Formats: sequence, C-alpha cells, structure tokens
Amino acid sequence: MNLNKYQEMCLRTTPNGDQERAQIYRLLSTPTDVDYFDGLKEIHSLLGLMDEVGELANAINNEDLPNIKEEIGDAFWYTALGATANGVTLLSLAGQIKDVVLVNDPNVALMDLMGFVASYASASKKTIFYRKSTSCTEALTGIVLCLLWLCDYYGFTVDEVLSDNQYKLQQRYPENFTEEDAIERKDKEDGE
Repeated sequence: MNLNKYQEMCLRTTPNGDQERAQIYRLLSTPTDVDYFDGLKEIHSLLGLMDEVGELANAINNEDLPNIKEEIGDAFWYTALGATANGVTLLSLAGQIKDVVLVNDPNVALMDLMGFVASYASASKKTIFYRKSTSCTEALTGIVLCLLWLCDYYGFTVDEVLSDNQYKLQQRYPENFTEEDAIERKDKEDGE
C-alpha cells in the first residue's frame, strides 16, 4: 500500500480548511446537551489520561515504585476531572464496582486500563463531536477499578496516593493554576 496515497485519502475524508473551521464553529455555537466547558474538561481528562497511562506503563516496566505511585495519583486526578465533566463523583464510580477480583500482574491491570481509556475516548468523541449522548460512566468506572487494582498490587492505599498527589499539586500551584507554574513545575527537582 502506498502510504502517501493513503494519507491523501485521509485528508479527503477529513474536514479541513474552511470545512474544519465551519465544524469547529458549529460545535462551539450549536446548543447541545454537552456544556462547552464540560466538553473541554472531558478532552483535557482524556489527553491527560493517555499521557499518564503511558508514563505509568514506563514506570511499571522500570519497576520504579515512587513513579508508579505518582502516575496512579495523576491518573486518578484526570479521572476525577472526567467524572466532574460527566456529572458524577469518583466515590459514585467506585461504588459501582462489584465483585472485585484482584489481579496478580500489573501488566494485566495496565492493559485493562488502556482498554477503558479507549472506551472513554470513544464515548466522549461520540458525545462531543457527533452530538450523540453517550454515557462515559462505565468506562470511568473501569478506569477507577484498574487504578484500585494497581494500588492493591503495589501495596499503596488510595488515601496515600491521593494525599501525595494533592501535596504535589499544592507545591506546583501554590495559589491557583497558572501556565507558568505548569511549565516551571516547582515540585520537581533539577527540572525533571
């Protein structure tokens, strides 16, 4: 298969230029069940989860316990953001988990986590871009379950993970979020 021809076909089937601007304008100006700011929170949540799951995979591969704990905390943060965008709480998501069977391999939990993040992305895409109201609750519940599995496997309590994450974010953003603080990352030593 010629990759250049394939890419050209992709461009023909994707809005671009004026079409893309019109689609974005329509998304921003058309009344919908999705609140614009909740949609931005959802997109932020998804991008953050994808980033953190990648970092978590690296930490698990390197058996870096402090970093595993930090990445689980970061993934919980982005899951909480997604829950907020969907009008639910982390506690209500955790309450939907039934018959927890713990895993004895972190890679199994990681693969399931990736699957649930993909399901979350699919449901969000349908809601935000195709205006088809789709619940993200099942996918978010699965993400919480996988994070709980990982906490259990590594011997972390959820309170400990969340407290450490909250402390890190308070160090990074002493007042409120600023882009400068996000770039500077005061909580990291030597610009890690």
